[in-house]
Amino acid sequence: DECHRSGSYENSKALEGAWGYTLGLSATPERQYADDIQRYIENALGPLIFEYSVSEAIRDGVLTPFRLINIEVPLTESEQEKHDKFTKQIARLMGSTRNNAEESKDKLETVLRSRARNYQNALGRVPVTAQIMEDLHGVRTIIFHESISALERFSSRLKQRNHSFFTYHSRIIPNLLIGNFISTSFSLS
Repeated sequence: DECHRSGSYENSKALEGAWGYTLGLSATPERQYADDIQRYIENALGPLIFEYSVSEAIRDGVLTPFRLINIEVPLTESEQEKHDKFTKQIARLMGSTRNNAEESKDKLETVLRSRARNYQNALGRVPVTAQIMEDLHGVRTIIFHESISALERFSSRLKQRNHSFFTYHSRIIPNLLIGNFISTSFSLS
């Protein structure tokens, strides 16, 4: 599952083995460098055999209709400095990848992930999310986050505001890695 994560040289090593059969699953198989899918994932797992779109899944009743809304949050001064540093590195590395240098692509991927992680863990996300939850009072909501520690900060804020919710992540149920999220029904007492 989440086989798209194996679309780089280092991560593709997890796919190495003398397997009799393979199957890769991904809800987000497209990557920044499309040839990485061919080079690393398809070479190990085989070609794409089935696609099922979000709109098809909603139509079929497999997924509940949803709205995805991106909201920009302010960065602290140090978070902004890191963001700017990563952005400059990305611009420099983008020039190197045009020469198709494998090492440059891997470095670029690392810096892109670092910049994303910096933003994912921005301190401003907690109060902004808490305010959104206040505005959505009474609406069933799922909050997904890439980081368990950030999820725990959200949980703490929701608890302070007396929200009814439960938290689920991989440290709660060992050996079951399906993501990190909070499900809320938002009944304020």
